[in-house]
Amino acid sequence: MKKIGFKSLFLVASLFSAYHATAQNEYHPTPENVVKLNIGSIFLLHANVAYQRALSKHFSLQIAGLYGNINLPIDVKQYIGFNVPYIKSINYEGFGFVPEFRYYPLNVTTAPRGWYLNAFYQYREANIKNCVDETIVSNPKQYTVNFKFTYTGVGVGTGYQFMFGRDRNIVIDASVGLKYSTVSLRTRWDGIVKFDPINNPSGGYYVSPEDAQTVENFLNREVVDKVNNQELGLGFLSAVDIFRSTLYVGYGF
Repeated sequence: MKKIGFKSLFLVASLFSAYHATAQNEYHPTPENVVKLNIGSIFLLHANVAYQRALSKHFSLQIAGLYGNINLPIDVKQYIGFNVPYIKSINYEGFGFVPEFRYYPLNVTTAPRGWYLNAFYQYREANIKNCVDETIVSNPKQYTVNFKFTYTGVGVGTGYQFMFGRDRNIVIDASVGLKYSTVSLRTRWDGIVKFDPINNPSGGYYVSPEDAQTVENFLNREVVDKVNNQELGLGFLSAVDIFRSTLYVGYGF
């Protein structure tokens, strides 16, 4: 039997190591695609889902979309001093999208895993209106006010995307950043705002003639003529809305 020399052993070990490393990389590649859910949006009663795609070792592109439609009960009396029973709730419906470009500068990880720098653009739009009890009033449009918020923002930030598991497909993505934003508001009535006194079958009024006339005069003279269908910039909101933070959980494939 021939003796196996040191060079032969070294060659065999080298070939085994190379094969093992290749097999490991093939078996545990970094996923190029990630779908994820923004945890923070759940507390705001929104669905915010993102899709991320690796473009190369150091770059990726992410697009997030959000949508929400909720009714919130409201107590009008605390704002105007008397009850208005035909205004039962506030409806909020909003949507938006956030494209985001990410750069992964480290060589020890491959996009979309690891530490990154990002640049993003945000657009959001929300429609808010009071919901009227149609069993009390015959023409709901006369009692409905529509608000449309439009929001845009651009910014930069940093974050880290953890990818766990045997195939690195369990994803946690956290980021913080700074942004510049603009917020505007458009208020719309479909016609002249009308507040009639409303009788209470049990006696008296839901809304007295004096209170109805007071509200009607105020809205039509002081509000409707000045802001109906006008775009109003909300600079004070833009000035304080300078931070962005996200926390996503997702799946890589």
